[in-house]
Amino acid sequence: MLNEEVAKVIGENVRRYRKEKGYTQERLAEEANIDRTAISKLEKGKFLPTISFILAISQTLHIELIYFFIGA
Repeated sequence: MLNEEVAKVIGENVRRYRKEKGYTQERLAEEANIDRTAISKLEKGKFLPTISFILAISQTLHIELIYFFIGA
């Protein structure tokens, strides 16, 4: 997979799990202590996040880290 493809898969998964858990981007950003615009860019597949960035989201949403990397 290319970086762009990985970023897209991660972003789609973050959006899906965030919505399943009933979080807005704002709430997720606040609880994970990350910038809301970064979440927006991530969900659009516009950047490849660090593991620590995804870990913060994973812990906030109570989703195992590996699930963010599984996809289309």
